[in-house]
Amino acid sequence: MELSELVPLANTVILVFIFFYQKFKNAVLLDRIGQQERLLSETRGLVEKQATAIDGQAKVVDTALKYTESFSADKLETIIKREVESEFKQKISDIEQNHQQEKEELLLKSSAFSELAEESITYSNEMLERHYKPLMNSVIWYLLSLEIDARNHFIETMKDSEAKKIIIAVIEEVDEKYAGQKVTLTKA
Repeated sequence: MELSELVPLANTVILVFIFFYQKFKNAVLLDRIGQQERLLSETRGLVEKQATAIDGQAKVVDTALKYTESFSADKLETIIKREVESEFKQKISDIEQNHQQEKEELLLKSSAFSELAEESITYSNEMLERHYKPLMNSVIWYLLSLEIDARNHFIETMKDSEAKKIIIAVIEEVDEKYAGQKVTLTKA
């Protein structure tokens, strides 16, 4: 066999080889195209699901926008107050009743205290009239009857108090009025 006879045979073998290579390559390409189609189908499904979700979210956003446009704090406050009042109506009533009772008790106590204070003041004034004033008058008369040295000694032995100040003021006033004169004391 000569080389010229082998060339067509080699060409045939090469063509058969190229044919099978192209067939295999086409099968691989068809497989890849199939995978791409499946991937595109999955992607299309995901995109459709996302589009549906976006539509749902758009509806929610639209509803929220409509709600916020028509939102009124007064309405919400009224609804909340109504709910609170219905839930706590009895508790509020009990608290108001307890508060009213405490208020009445305090009024009774304060009026009783006022009466007691008035009685105490009246009693104190009566005691001053009956005991303190006569006692002070007697002490002042006694001191005026003493010699000045004895009087000063007596006053110095007294504790510091309002009574001591009153006694000193009265005696000084009498001494100024009757300076140097012998005062004759007469009880009225």
